[in-house]
Amino acid sequence: LTGVGLPPRFMGLCGAAKKNGYVALPNGDLHKCWETVAMPVYRIGSILDDIPVEAISESKWNDWSPFDESECRDCVILPNCLGFCAYHFVYRENYSGNSAKSMCPSLKHEISQRLLLYIENIETNDKQLNSANK
Repeated sequence: LTGVGLPPRFMGLCGAAKKNGYVALPNGDLHKCWETVAMPVYRIGSILDDIPVEAISESKWNDWSPFDESECRDCVILPNCLGFCAYHFVYRENYSGNSAKSMCPSLKHEISQRLLLYIENIETNDKQLNSANK
């Protein structure tokens, strides 16, 4: 098959939204998300602190779920993307304009076209195989 393939079955849940998902910086600082590593204000702890990493909790991240977001609950690709970027929801106040509206992957807006192209590719390849086998 050539051309457009099927969309991914599962894009995965953002590591920051997982209980034990952390980003450790060379100086020992811990963040929940790669998007925040350049912003010390979003530091949630340090591996150098006396507090065990398991005890560090960042409720903004740990309590977030795409199923709590109306934009996600009503989405046709929710099982695939699971909210795509939790940072967009957890720190929504950092966005403005069109960026504040949606952080959805392009797949959400083109799923119908991609599936149609995929089916067309299958039909074209089947015709070519049938012609070659005659």
